[in-house]
Amino acid sequence: MHAFDIRFLEGNKVNVRCAENEERIVTLDGVERILEKDMLVIADAVKPVAVAGIMGGEFSGIMEDTKTIVFESACRLAGIIRLKSVTELYSMPKIFITMPVLKGKRIVVITNTGAFGTILSDMLANSGMSPGVLSGNLQLAINNAGTVFNAANPIDLGPGMSGETFLAISKLLLESDEVDGMLLAVNVWQQFIIDAIISMTALCRDYGKPVAIYTPNSIERVLEVRKKFKIPVFETPEEAVRALVVSHQYYKICLKNIVA
Repeated sequence: MHAFDIRFLEGNKVNVRCAENEERIVTLDGVERILEKDMLVIADAVKPVAVAGIMGGEFSGIMEDTKTIVFESACRLAGIIRLKSVTELYSMPKIFITMPVLKGKRIVVITNTGAFGTILSDMLANSGMSPGVLSGNLQLAINNAGTVFNAANPIDLGPGMSGETFLAISKLLLESDEVDGMLLAVNVWQQFIIDAIISMTALCRDYGKPVAIYTPNSIERVLEVRKKFKIPVFETPEEAVRALVVSHQYYKICLKNIVA
């Protein structure tokens, strides 16, 4: 349930709908967000006033001089996406705030840390996602983009990867209709990797496909990177996989509402 000051609701009403493509909202943290057309929003007669279940708009809530309150409750969708722990209340919103929703189940794993690729692929399969099988032509293009240890899924860039190769391969995957999303496992001690990840997440937003990131660094480093650079870095591989699962569940809810 959420409370709104009626003075900030145009038309004096709220409704639940999917966002228009590239519709904008300034959220409570003062950041202007560009919404995907499949994202669920709470709106007044003119504009979105909250991103449903994620974050309120700039003027959502009540003020010291509020006199009339409108309550909005999402009971109709209760229980469709069930969080598994208290920590998910803090970790899962990262994928929605920073990334487009996941529209399919075909996930490509990218790593420079060896065995993590196989482990994450197994975790994806066990969670109902599909570690996508890449065509020979796409694997050839990946090999031509730079030196890689393995061009099949999971893709292993090796410890000596360059930022240029990383971004070139990311763009190839995002452009491909064989891929719905990505799961990245890299070490983020080096700044050039962080810079490449920031550029990669911008590409993800451009192509409408999400990435979830796990890094085998200390928790303190993960939290520092996530807060400073606003990228979807998760503390455990389980959280990263779960974020993609929840994102896809959210997409199916939006799609069901559109059909209905």
